[in-house]
Amino acid sequence: MKRYEPIVVCPCRFLEDSVFESIHNKFFPEWENYVWVKEVNMGVSGNVDYVALKTDEERKNPKDFFCVEFQANGTTGSPYPYVKDLLNHGTYRNSYTYGLNWANEFMKTMMQQVYKKGQVVGTWNKKIVFVIQDVALEYLESAVDTSSLRQDMNDVIHFMTYKLMWDNEKDKFQLVLSRWVSTDLDGINKILAGANPEQYLTQQCFLANAIRKGQEDGVLK
Repeated sequence: MKRYEPIVVCPCRFLEDSVFESIHNKFFPEWENYVWVKEVNMGVSGNVDYVALKTDEERKNPKDFFCVEFQANGTTGSPYPYVKDLLNHGTYRNSYTYGLNWANEFMKTMMQQVYKKGQVVGTWNKKIVFVIQDVALEYLESAVDTSSLRQDMNDVIHFMTYKLMWDNEKDKFQLVLSRWVSTDLDGINKILAGANPEQYLTQQCFLANAIRKGQEDGVLK
């Protein structure tokens, strides 16, 4: 049976009050006064999407901060023509020229950012949260070694996952907090290493793949 779920492909979709509120409640609930600042430069690690600044009652004299990154999925090709057909005609073609790019967005793009920014934030003795959809974490758990993920507030790196749930009253999908997990840089190294060892191809299987591809390309007979 096929599984159909709404997938977030734009990080702006995470910009709901409930997301920011859940991060506040989890990581700095004692802050009575704070503001969110967008796109703050981190030096060699680029910009961080949002930073919460702890302030006084007049929104002055920031004394502390907390970093947050958002990561959505991406597509191979563009779904725009199909969305346009759906809006204009109520239907779309059954064959598609695009797909979801799970590996690129969450293994390459996000994990490189997690590692680089996690290193910097760690030198400050601070934390950074990466906001992702629940299915993104499910993908990582099925594809790579996530055995180091845990729930430890002392960790530098944290993931907050959100599920899109249909709200009948508002007639739209709403983001609902699903899970919180954390890890350290050693844990990120395990994830960046790729698949679990039991998922590795054998040497013989890899050689067979290389031979088959060489024959398809015409460089082997």
